[in-house]
Amino acid sequence: MSSGSNFIALLKQRIDAGDHLLQNHLEKGCRNSTYTSSSIQNEIIELIREYILSSILGRFDPSTLYSIIVDGSTDSSNIEQLCLLIRYVDPHSREIHEDFLAFLPTISTTDEAIADHILSSLKRYQLPLNN
Repeated sequence: MSSGSNFIALLKQRIDAGDHLLQNHLEKGCRNSTYTSSSIQNEIIELIREYILSSILGRFDPSTLYSIIVDGSTDSSNIEQLCLLIRYVDPHSREIHEDFLAFLPTISTTDEAIADHILSSLKRYQLPLNN
């Protein structure tokens, strides 16, 4: 098991913490079924993203008031992206929360294109626009 990625380093950390089942799987299992390939890593990342997003969206009632915060920046590969956050009041604690929802890569930076991108993202996350 090569140590070239953060994912592999995380697996090694789990083994060092006493996860003998994982250790046995990686050391004695078939080389073609260790499930450590980049496609598996990307699938795990996507599943975690979906879990976190559903957890965030489940914390509040979308039929109540909420606001969005959007900020644009250029990443290290010169791709313009928007950062989308949601702000809402927790119905139980009455505390205000701001949670990150997504980075939205943009193709066009015109006002209309950005607005369309934000609106389509709100629809994708099933956040009503009438609030």
